[in-house]
Amino acid sequence: MEQLRPDNIRSEIVTFQQLISSRNLVEIDKRQLVLTAYLESSDAEDAPRLLLFVKGISFHSSAQYKEALNHFSQCLSLSENDPELRGIAHMGFGFSQRSLGNLDEAVSNLFSSIELIEKGIHFKSCLAFCYYQLGEVHISINENEKAIEYFNRILGLSTPHDFLLFRIHSGLAGCHQSMKNYEKCREHLTKSLQVPNLSLPLVSRGQNDLGALLLELKEYEEAEKLLLSSLKTREEIQQEDAASTSMIYLAEVYFEQGKFSEALVLLNRAEIIAEKYGAKLKLIKILSLLARLHTSNENYKAANKYYERYITLQTEVKAEQERNIFKLKNEQIEKQKKVITEKHDQLMATFDEIKRLKIDRRADFFSWVTVIALVLISEIFIDPLIENYAYNNLWSLAIKVFIALLFKPLDGMYEKILMDKALKKVN
Repeated sequence: MEQLRPDNIRSEIVTFQQLISSRNLVEIDKRQLVLTAYLESSDAEDAPRLLLFVKGISFHSSAQYKEALNHFSQCLSLSENDPELRGIAHMGFGFSQRSLGNLDEAVSNLFSSIELIEKGIHFKSCLAFCYYQLGEVHISINENEKAIEYFNRILGLSTPHDFLLFRIHSGLAGCHQSMKNYEKCREHLTKSLQVPNLSLPLVSRGQNDLGALLLELKEYEEAEKLLLSSLKTREEIQQEDAASTSMIYLAEVYFEQGKFSEALVLLNRAEIIAEKYGAKLKLIKILSLLARLHTSNENYKAANKYYERYITLQTEVKAEQERNIFKLKNEQIEKQKKVITEKHDQLMATFDEIKRLKIDRRADFFSWVTVIALVLISEIFIDPLIENYAYNNLWSLAIKVFIALLFKPLDGMYEKILMDKALKKVN
C-alpha cells in the first residue's frame, strides 16, 4: 500500500472506500494516513480533488457529517471536468445527508452518483454502496419491498465482499422485521453473523440487531447476552454513538425483566450521547422508555416531564419525516417522468425508422406499380379518346393533369395502410 503509483491511485481509493464500509477503524486510520500523505505530496492534476474525497469519507466514517459534507462540496465544485470523481463525491454527499436524516437530499445525490459512476470505469464497485444506502432510505420510510429490490440489485452486480454481504443480510433482515416476517429476519441476521472475516464493529452490529429482534420476540435472556456483548465491544472500540443504540435496547430488556435501576443508568447515559450527536429518533425512544420507567417507579412528576418532551419531539420529527417523504416521492416522480419521456422519444424514433426503412420503400414500390397500371389504362382506354381530340390542346392538357394528380393521393393511401400495419406489429 505504501508504494502508490499515479496510474492506480483511483483503484486504491476504491479499496479505501471498501475498507470504510468494513468499520475496521484501526486499518481505516492506517490507510487514510498513507493516502493523505501521498496525495498531499503528489503533483498530479487530480490529487487535490481526490484528497478532498478521502478526507470527506474519513470524516463520514467517524460520524463528523458536517465536516464530511464540506469536503464533498469542495470536491464537487472542483470536479466539473471529472464526471467519475463527481460521481463518488455525490455518493459521499448522499451518505452524509442520509446519516443526518435529510432523505430527499440523500436520494437525489445517490441517483446522481449512480448515473455518473455507470458512465466511468474506475468506481463501478461503488454502485453497490449507493444501492445499499437507497435500500436503507426506503427502510426508514417503511417501503420495504423497494428496499429489498435495491439489496437484490447488489447481489446482481457481482459477488459482494464479506462486509458488504453482511450489510445485505442485515438490510434484508431489517425489511423482514418491519414486515413482521420474524423467521426470515432471524434467518438473515444469523447469516450476517456467519459471514467470515467480520470486523469487531460489524460483529457488534449483528449482535445488536439480533438482540433487538429477540427483544421483540420476548426472548429476553438471549437478547440480554447478545446486547451486553455488543455494548462491551462498541465501548472498547470507542463507538460512542453505536454504543448508545445497544444501551437503549439493553435498557428495554432490563425494563421488561424488572431491573429498573440498571435500565435507568443505561438510559441516562444514552440520553447524553443522543443529544450530543443530535440523534432525534434515538432520543424519542429514550424519552419514551424513561417516562415508562418513572411511571413504574411511581415517580409521576418525572414521568410527566419525559412524556411532554417525548410528545413534543415526536411531533417535530413526524412533521420532518412527512416533509422528507413528500420530497422523496416528488423526486421519484420526476425520475419516472424522465424515464417515460426517454421511452417516448425512443418509441417515436422507432416509428420514424419504421417509416423510413419500410413504409417509404414499400410506398415507392406501390407508386411504381400505380404508374405502370395507369400507363396500361391510358393505352387501353384513354388513348382512343385522346386521338379523337388530338388537336384539342385544352382537353389533352386536362387529361394529363388528371393522371398526374392521381399519384399523390395514392401514395398517401399506401403510406397510411403500411403505417397502420406497422403500429399493429409494434403493439
